[in-house]
Amino acid sequence: MEINLKIDGLSKIETMLNADVINKAVSRALNRAANSAITYGSKKIRSIYNIKAGDIKRSTKIRRATKNNTEAIIHISGGPIPFKYFGARQTKKGVTLRIKKTEPRKLIKSAFIGGYLPIKQKGGKYIPVKLKSWGGGHVYQRKTKRWLPISKLVTQNVTFPQLFQSPEIWPDIKQKIEEVFQKEFWHNYEYYLTKK
Repeated sequence: MEINLKIDGLSKIETMLNADVINKAVSRALNRAANSAITYGSKKIRSIYNIKAGDIKRSTKIRRATKNNTEAIIHISGGPIPFKYFGARQTKKGVTLRIKKTEPRKLIKSAFIGGYLPIKQKGGKYIPVKLKSWGGGHVYQRKTKRWLPISKLVTQNVTFPQLFQSPEIWPDIKQKIEEVFQKEFWHNYEYYLTKK
């Protein structure tokens, strides 16, 4: 998605006289707005989905604006999100997780977390014991009763790019970008104007 930002209250004369100052202020404001978009977007996503900020941040990258290229680009990458990011827990019956915060935890029978095995302790309780580092903590499920093959479990049609652009999240991110850009532009414009 593309956002074209306009500077409110800037006269044509100011634009002509202070082009270099404006470009510096615009680039700084764009970069601040891009950072705010990711931070605010992450907060909005986490208010709905049971996922950690660090896992969202790893899917984002910013190509920063400069005074010679007043364009900031936010890259959000990733395919279907693995189940391990939704608070997966190993139990003796399988793996439980919660995708949306408003939903109860869901049990995936016979699933297991890679690198962990439920071990029965005194009192009949099962606790996950780490055996090896294989599997990266992802949630797996066997396709048959045999040991192999296994499949890594991921969400169906839920990706980080889709979450950022969803109708319940994107309009708020867009508004935040516009607010931060205007505020940061004028702050930096005045700073560079007096620094000249």
